[in-house]
Amino acid sequence: MTGHLALQELSTINIASINAVIASLRLYTNNIKHLIDFRVLCLDGLHVRARQSLSQAQILQLYICCFQHESVRDRCWRAVLPVLNHTMQRACALFRACFEYEIEAVLRSVIFCHVNNAQTSAAALPPAES
Repeated sequence: MTGHLALQELSTINIASINAVIASLRLYTNNIKHLIDFRVLCLDGLHVRARQSLSQAQILQLYICCFQHESVRDRCWRAVLPVLNHTMQRACALFRACFEYEIEAVLRSVIFCHVNNAQTSAAALPPAES
């Protein structure tokens, strides 16, 4: 059945799609072990008031941006938060070197948000006429 599927090399990354998935994350389900470490280490270069105003969902979005491919990482970050200075870039590089990407937890969050969005959208729809 999968014989006709072959691995293909990815030549371009669709940044609009990545940003759309990241932006769709509106809830954080407290499932990423090192999100507090990320916030403390990687957002230290941000003004205190700006850092305090970030929601947990935005911190999750920035965490995901931190682990994107280097060719799109900065653009993903700036789609969530327009500030990205050298201090934050270095801190993110160190974070990536010290901590593994918790991809399973991220995927669970993505699925949770999409299921939640679908249920909310379905509840807002008028009943179908029979």
